[in-house]
Amino acid sequence: MNGAVVFRASVPGGLWLDGADACRRDFALRPVSGADEMFLLDSENAALPGERATALLDRCLVGADGVAARLSIGDREALLLQLRRMTLGDHMDCTQICPEPDCAERMEFTLSTTQLLHAPYEHSRPEHDLKDVEDGHTYLARFRAPTVDEVDRAARVARVDPERAGAELLRCCVSAITRDSVNVGLDTLPSPMLKRLDAAIAEIDPQAETELALTCPACGVAFSATFECAAYFLSELAARTRHLLHDVHTLASYYHWSESDILALTPGRRDRYIAKIAESLSGA
Repeated sequence: MNGAVVFRASVPGGLWLDGADACRRDFALRPVSGADEMFLLDSENAALPGERATALLDRCLVGADGVAARLSIGDREALLLQLRRMTLGDHMDCTQICPEPDCAERMEFTLSTTQLLHAPYEHSRPEHDLKDVEDGHTYLARFRAPTVDEVDRAARVARVDPERAGAELLRCCVSAITRDSVNVGLDTLPSPMLKRLDAAIAEIDPQAETELALTCPACGVAFSATFECAAYFLSELAARTRHLLHDVHTLASYYHWSESDILALTPGRRDRYIAKIAESLSGA
């Protein structure tokens, strides 16, 4: 079998390298293979969805071992969108239930991975500052977007203690806080400042959360829904892996290829070979 084609993929935020004097935005990415699908199948009950998405991306990044965990969530989403496009195509068929209790219409629509990708952030830098005045004191907080590894670890904590998970994640993002130019702890920040800090952290990584503006065709209600590429792509691949062993058996029986050769194929190429076998057996 021929080796997988490698594509160039870009992220909007970028990975700040040692010394924070250079930002890497371009990466080499190969499509998902059958071996990757088998990996996801084997890890289905051993890791949380975010961790599995990170592990899948790490497998498909070429020459960048361990990089996926150091990215921001928005950059992971951007790479997963591009990984989905090169593996299964650009268009994604989606469904959404209308939130109106008296309606609950099942809506079907198509999204494009290309349209969901953000342009490079103009404000990208290693850290950001938020300055505010509360109760006569001037506060200055220095912060950054959380990394994939930090969010994945917080997701594990959130299963038993969501409040602690949120607090620990915020501490990861904030490197320094001063009140009237004196260093203070995160717990000294007034509640309004904490809310603005949360909003500022989300604002610097807009690719991390994609909000869709939808209108129900049945009742006309307008609402928003969050689209997460990691969850969507994993659900697609999970549906495909239910047929993976059957596909391996069919291709091995017909072409006499080894399991490793078959698993090295991308899902799209495997589908095309299965279709050719079906045509041959039907006499088409």
